[in-house]
Amino acid sequence: MFSTWVYDYKKIPIKNYEWIWRHSYTELDIYWSVHNGPNQSQVYIRFNQTGEEYLGFFKKDNKGEYYLEVVIEGKLKKGQRPKSLFDKF
Repeated sequence: MFSTWVYDYKKIPIKNYEWIWRHSYTELDIYWSVHNGPNQSQVYIRFNQTGEEYLGFFKKDNKGEYYLEVVIEGKLKKGQRPKSLFDKF
């Protein structure tokens, strides 16, 4: 779900469902990670070629369904080592 949001935001054409799950990460040279908690999840996506980063926070509602609550957009400084927020965990 978050990948689709990021691709749409960046105006990257989505070829089909299978492409999103099987090929998009390698074709677009993306690193991603997920951290799941009991009532929230965080998803991190980094475009390795440009250093663009997106961090999505999902929260569980009272029905037990997750919704995208916040997105943080950032960019690595030139020459900076790519490091995930989740390296701390």
